[in-house]
Amino acid sequence: LLAAGGPWLLPLLGSSFSAEKLRITTGLFWALILWLPLSACIAVWRAVLNAHNAFALAAAAPLTTPLAAIIFLYAGANRWNIYALCWGTLAGVAVETLILGWGVHRLGIPILPAWRGWTPEMSAIRGQYVPLLAGTMFAALCPLIDQAVAGSLGSGSASALAYGTKLASVVAAISATAIATAVLPEFSRLAAHRDW
Repeated sequence: LLAAGGPWLLPLLGSSFSAEKLRITTGLFWALILWLPLSACIAVWRAVLNAHNAFALAAAAPLTTPLAAIIFLYAGANRWNIYALCWGTLAGVAVETLILGWGVHRLGIPILPAWRGWTPEMSAIRGQYVPLLAGTMFAALCPLIDQAVAGSLGSGSASALAYGTKLASVVAAISATAIATAVLPEFSRLAAHRDW
């Protein structure tokens, strides 16, 4: 849906962008749209590895994205401009996906989704999924609305918003990841033993 709506959504979100800036934004959008399905695999496979106490691989694999971005920036910033960061990010995410997929496969867990029909457990999840999906959609729209408002305020506003939220995002991501990595496997183990 995002890829199909991108050509109409980007001019709306960047209403104050110049034609050149909108062209660059559209190019980056089309290149980075590949990141979405890969990040979904990364999230699921990292959770599987953490649930099976394979913490080292799940914790080390995310290093590939910043390392690849640094390598691409160092090697090709003069030739590819901002696209060096884009291609480096995609390369890092692709390598991270391969590493985590290999780790999940090594545990004997299939990496491709398969439908095995409705079970009582699936029915219970279905009842919980709709509110979760609604909440996730609402939370995902908040940054989009922020970007649209910043994009309509003039040159540099979207960048100021992005830079202004970086520190809070890093602190929140690091603390949430640390807590989830430490607590979630223990909660999973307790739930598996029905130790409420």
